[in-house]
Amino acid sequence: QRPYRPAPCPYHRPAPPVHYRPHCHISPLQAILGVALGVAFDNSVNIFLARNYYVDGYADNYLYMRNLNAYNYTWPDVMLYYNNGYLASSQFSYSTSNYDGYRYNNLYNQLYNMYGAPAVSQSIANGRRVTWWGYDNQYITLEFQSVYNYGSGIRYYTNLIIG
Repeated sequence: QRPYRPAPCPYHRPAPPVHYRPHCHISPLQAILGVALGVAFDNSVNIFLARNYYVDGYADNYLYMRNLNAYNYTWPDVMLYYNNGYLASSQFSYSTSNYDGYRYNNLYNQLYNMYGAPAVSQSIANGRRVTWWGYDNQYITLEFQSVYNYGSGIRYYTNLIIG
């Protein structure tokens, strides 16, 4: 168990709205980590280690990392998801013990200024989620929600999911 840390959930790539046509190019994973989607697990781990990223472990198609920077924030927990051994998605997570939407709101404004209005806005269990889609079927999802964690009770998560 990982107290205060997000539990891996089964990865499901979101689908863009049926009639949505992207108007921007989204390639944040390349810009943030320097590794493109589709890179093999071993190759990406070697790149991360060579760049002195804190690799925290791996299991069940996930690579766990700590304290990475993205969008002017440090993210204590990062999970990279690999599908058939190839990088498919990432989740940057930050949690607090009290309700604090500052990071979510700031990131929403940054992403809105970069990519315009999100293609999808939705309420989710105990929170909200917005998603931007770009060319090449790439997406960014921003979430804010409360989650019960083993050993720590309710925590409030801001998640940045990139794929």
